[in-house]
Amino acid sequence: MFDDTDQFNALKVTPLSTTSSGSQHTIPRANNINKSWKAFLKSTNKELQQEVSTTSSIHDEFKRYRNLATK
Repeated sequence: MFDDTDQFNALKVTPLSTTSSGSQHTIPRANNINKSWKAFLKSTNKELQQEVSTTSSIHDEFKRYRNLATK
């Protein structure tokens, strides 16, 4: 049986850039990670924490998401 962390680790992150109709569209990396987390949490019926700290570091964000995945 897979736990939440294994399920998230199995998710594929969308590519950073895609080509559509000959024009280049770039998706920021943070946006991809956020979309992946939202899809993961939705698939496990868990709510995404909405509070965002403007002074938090990337390390703090990863810790917050890891804590969500282990609830």
